[in-house]
Amino acid sequence: MSSSILPESRLRISAKEILALLKPYKKKLAKHEVFMVAVRGYYKNTGIEADSETPQIYQDALFVYSPSALVAFHANTDPRVKRRKTPTDLQVPVLQAGLWMCYRFDNYRGKKEKYPAILQKEGTVTVIRDGSTETEELESGMDILKGAVGTTSPIGCQAVQPAQWDSFYSLVRDQAMYHNGSEWRKMAIPYLLLDAMPS
Repeated sequence: MSSSILPESRLRISAKEILALLKPYKKKLAKHEVFMVAVRGYYKNTGIEADSETPQIYQDALFVYSPSALVAFHANTDPRVKRRKTPTDLQVPVLQAGLWMCYRFDNYRGKKEKYPAILQKEGTVTVIRDGSTETEELESGMDILKGAVGTTSPIGCQAVQPAQWDSFYSLVRDQAMYHNGSEWRKMAIPYLLLDAMPS
């Protein structure tokens, strides 16, 4: 993987810090034990900086947390791309920060690849299309998928660095199977997306 899109290290976070991030949603999360928490720009001080021209960098952290696991992965939660025929990215939706309870296991069926993933299946999410200030509700399509080599595609989705995808997916699946039992496929995996770590 080119160093231009992947920071060198995985920063650590404690279970105490993760629980503090989840605490404001304690009542809503009472029935859940497996969580995904993403923080935009978590790796921004590792020598690689994203800007308006190069948003496609795996510099966001995606943590998988349960009572028996806490692992960090590289991800990209800002999927803007510059298109050849248009001067702006108006058509590309960017998921807004918040707690999203709509993700569960299913099969991703893309034009080039088909594989098990974590898809938006249980409700709407709020996005802002790049270049706009107006929010929009989307019922599907803002999935958590495997990124690509040399880019963070697929467009619009939360992308996990491809070399880390199998480990990420297997961990979330295994933790869901252990903690959620026979309901692991049907039960949503809460996804908390933050624009930055609280100061």
